[in-house]
Amino acid sequence: MANFSAKDIKRLRDTTQCGMLDCKKALLETEGNFDEAVALLRKKAGAKADKKAGREVNEGLTASVINGNVGALVQVACETDFVAKTDRFQDFVNELVARIAERSDEGDVTEAVAADEAEVLKGLIGTIGENMKIVKAYRWESSGSVFSYLHAGGKIGVMIDAEGEFDEALLKDTCMHIAAMSPSYIAPEDVPADDVATEKGLAAEKHQGKPENIIEKILTGHINKWYTDICLTKQSWFKDDKATLEQIAPKMKIKRFARLQAG
Repeated sequence: MANFSAKDIKRLRDTTQCGMLDCKKALLETEGNFDEAVALLRKKAGAKADKKAGREVNEGLTASVINGNVGALVQVACETDFVAKTDRFQDFVNELVARIAERSDEGDVTEAVAADEAEVLKGLIGTIGENMKIVKAYRWESSGSVFSYLHAGGKIGVMIDAEGEFDEALLKDTCMHIAAMSPSYIAPEDVPADDVATEKGLAAEKHQGKPENIIEKILTGHINKWYTDICLTKQSWFKDDKATLEQIAPKMKIKRFARLQAG
């Protein structure tokens, strides 16, 4: 008779993300050997996950955690909104983002996190029965302040890294603005020159035949208007469309931001 306890089953579940019954069966099959049970479950889960790998994952969840000057934000995708709302999936995503915050690397850590979590994710896929994917993961260490905000129950997750003069209310409002307005860049100087040239070219095609000096003025106006659509500092503020972030918070600098949207 294999010698193991309920604590061993729970520990195996926490390690592999496989179901409690599967964990019990694995311990019975391996006569209570924990490491062999882990290997067995991961082999079985891997086979199940491989069968589901081609399925589209158009739902999911974002999660964030802030520990002092360290912030983490992650997006995990699944197949259905039903699974995204389950405790098992949400627990995994929240535990995952906590592990990301404890990492030592910094910035966009998606590839490293996906590799490190591959076996655990396969266990969850095998248990729940849906394909899943770690879509994006960030871990930032800030010399200023890092702040995050989740919208619509975690469907949208935002994280910002700011320095200068601000309070918590302004940081939250900035995250809410990003969630609502979805800027692509912080400021005009962050927009790649090639993108600006492409936008100018598209606008110029619409005004062919006009005098060159007139076209130049039109293009300047067009690009400035374009910046108000794509740049955080130039967009109409979500609480007051007659103001912008650079006007209401001239002494705050947003160093970077991330916006993730599940589903």
